[in-house]
Amino acid sequence: MFATYEPSRPPSADFSAAYRQQSQGKVQFEIPEVYELVNTCILLGGYSQNSHQEQFKSTAYGKEVLEYFGKYASHPCIKKFSEKIKTINNNYAVREPSYSLTFDPSGKLSETGPYRGLVSYEQKLLPSLISDLEDFAQVSNFRSFYADHGDFYAREKKIFQQLADVPSMWKWLESKFPERVSSYRIICSPLTGGNHRTARGQDGDFMEILMFVSAPEDKKTFSRREQARLMFMVFTEIDHNYVNPSTTRINGVEKAMGDWKKWGGGQTSYRGAEMVWNEYMTWALFTLYSHDRFKGADAEVGIPDLVEKMESRGFGRFRSFNDELLKFYRANHSATGDELTAHVMDWCANQP
Repeated sequence: MFATYEPSRPPSADFSAAYRQQSQGKVQFEIPEVYELVNTCILLGGYSQNSHQEQFKSTAYGKEVLEYFGKYASHPCIKKFSEKIKTINNNYAVREPSYSLTFDPSGKLSETGPYRGLVSYEQKLLPSLISDLEDFAQVSNFRSFYADHGDFYAREKKIFQQLADVPSMWKWLESKFPERVSSYRIICSPLTGGNHRTARGQDGDFMEILMFVSAPEDKKTFSRREQARLMFMVFTEIDHNYVNPSTTRINGVEKAMGDWKKWGGGQTSYRGAEMVWNEYMTWALFTLYSHDRFKGADAEVGIPDLVEKMESRGFGRFRSFNDELLKFYRANHSATGDELTAHVMDWCANQP
């Protein structure tokens, strides 16, 4: 049983017949108990001071978490998190594998479900922290805190489901690309900020995509711009599962990117032509989706934020890349994903 963060390499997983039947064709939103426990420990351990999580300290829920659990900041579990979770990779190496953990009736943690080894990094931190997590949960009465916030978590999931409209993204992407996904699971937390990942498990012809993303704010109304920002956060994770295989099929990325550092020179997390290309393409595709999903001026809402976000991350040529892809798509609306990829690869190769 295995899953990975590299969607271009389909792994295996062990999905029972019942699991397949319950999941086929569905988008399911979750805020899992142990996943939220780990995110709480990461927040208390101070890693959030150097990450996107910092902003969530100021939310009502973040303040409540800090107030409730602050008295346990000297617990050995939190000290270990503070010592070990100092990089983004270590953050992921602890956070995502916790998805496969559940509490048994005695308060012990064990792996359940079809997923194991959700992190592809060699360093597996989570096993060394299990006993500390169990003790922290017991001492701090975490499980009661989590249970008491059931209504809040349910509200978060409902808001996410309504705003993101993942089924429309799924349908649009599969109208453009040959890949077929059987099920989506959106795993979220109000504490993760911009630390997002996607993983997938595959067993025969059943493929499930896991997305680890931040939950939306807890409020009653959202502007169209706020909705757009949430949508492109989700879309740009989902579409890696379609873009990455297309990049491999077209096989022109080295020529397209040339000196890839010119295309992503300010970005240290994306190394090499293929990684830089895939990031450009996954984000630019949202512009095409938005123009099909919404009408008139509504289709443009959020696109300036999308461009600004990519440029601020170091992808300095994104604006012209995005404009070229949209221009081509408007003239060739029936173009497949591979045709879109091939065209913009050729365009990139001819840029100075």
